[in-house]
Amino acid sequence: MGFLRYDSDFMLFLGRLADLMWLNILCFVCSLPIITFGAAVSAKYYTAMKLERGEATGVTKAFFHSFKQNLAQNTWLSIIVLIIVFFFGWNWLLVYGGTLTNTIVVGLLAIFTVMFAITVFCMFPMLARFETKNFAAFRNALVFGIVHLPRVVLGVAMAVAPLIISYYNIKWAWLICLSISTLTLYYNAIFFIKKFQILEEQTFGEVQNPYNPDGTPADEELKPLDFGEEDASEEDGAEKTESTDDAASESEEAAKSEIKDKKAEAAKKDNKDKNAEAAKKDNKNKKTDTENRDNKDKKSESENEDKSEKAAESVKEVKAEKTENAVKNNKNSNNGNNRNNKKSSNKGRSKSGKKSNAGANNKNGNKKVSEGGGNK
Repeated sequence: MGFLRYDSDFMLFLGRLADLMWLNILCFVCSLPIITFGAAVSAKYYTAMKLERGEATGVTKAFFHSFKQNLAQNTWLSIIVLIIVFFFGWNWLLVYGGTLTNTIVVGLLAIFTVMFAITVFCMFPMLARFETKNFAAFRNALVFGIVHLPRVVLGVAMAVAPLIISYYNIKWAWLICLSISTLTLYYNAIFFIKKFQILEEQTFGEVQNPYNPDGTPADEELKPLDFGEEDASEEDGAEKTESTDDAASESEEAAKSEIKDKKAEAAKKDNKDKNAEAAKKDNKNKKTDTENRDNKDKKSESENEDKSEKAAESVKEVKAEKTENAVKNNKNSNNGNNRNNKKSSNKGRSKSGKKSNAGANNKNGNKKVSEGGGNK
C-alpha cells in the first residue's frame, strides 16, 4: 500500500490540509478582537501561499511573522471595512423590513454590495504580497477583482457558503466551517499565487528570489512590494525605469542562475539518494536470493543424504533378510540330513537286533532239544 507511505502524494496532501486547517484556526483566534481580522486574513494567505510555493519553514512562525508585519495598516483597513459593513447591513435590514422598497435603490445597493465583497476578498491577500496605501489598496483590489471577475465571484461564494450552511446546521457548524474554509483556502491560495506572479512580472519585471544565499527558504520572501506609487516626474521616472530595468534584468538573471544551480544540486542529491536506495534494495534482493538458493541447496543435499541413507538401510535390511533366509535354509537342510541319517541308523540297528534275536532263539531251541534228548 504505497499511498500510505509518509512521502506519497496522498499523505503529503493530507499534511497540507492539516496545515491549512491549523491556519484557519489561527486566523479565527487572532480575529476575535474583530478589528484585527484583516491582519489575520492577510497572515493566513501569506502562509498559505508560502506553503503552496514550498517555502514555508513553519506554519505558526510564518503566520505570526506576517501578522506582526501588517498589523498596523490592516487594523485601520479593518475598521474602515467594519464601518462599511455596518452601513450595508443596516440598509439590507431596511430592505427586508419593508422600509426601503425603491427598486432602483435596492438594485444599486446590490451592485455596491457585490463590488464591496469583491474588493474585501482581494484586498487582504494583495496586502500580504504588495505594499500600498490605504486608498490604493481598495482601488487595486477592486481592479484586480473586476479583471478576474468569474473566479473572484466563485471565491466569494465559497467563502460565504460555510456560513450559510452552518446557519441551517448549528450542531455541526464548526466542522462545516473548518472543512469548507480549508478547501477554499487551498483553492484560493493557488489562484492568488498564479495571478500575483503574473501581476508582479508585468509591474516590476523581476521575480523575487525566495531563497537565502545558504539555500534555506527566506522568511522575507513575500515581503510587500511598492505597488502603484508615482512620486517622481515623468523624466525622472523614465530614467529610473531604465536603470531599474537593467538592474532588474541583472538581478533576475542572477536569481534564475542561483535557482537553477540549487535545483541542479537538489536533483543531484535526489538522484544520489535514489541510486543509494536502489543499490541497497538490489543488495538486499541479491542477499535474499542467495540465501534462498543456499537454503534450497542445503535442503536438497539433506534430502539426498536422507534418501541415500534410507536406500543403504533398505539394502542392508534386504541383505540381512537374505542372510537370515540362507541361514534358515541351511539349518533346515542340515536338520533334514540329520533326520535321514538317524532313520537309516535306526533301521540298521533294528535289523541287526532282529538277527541277533533270531540267533539267540535258535541257540535256545537247540539247547532245549539237546536237553530233551538227554532226558530220554
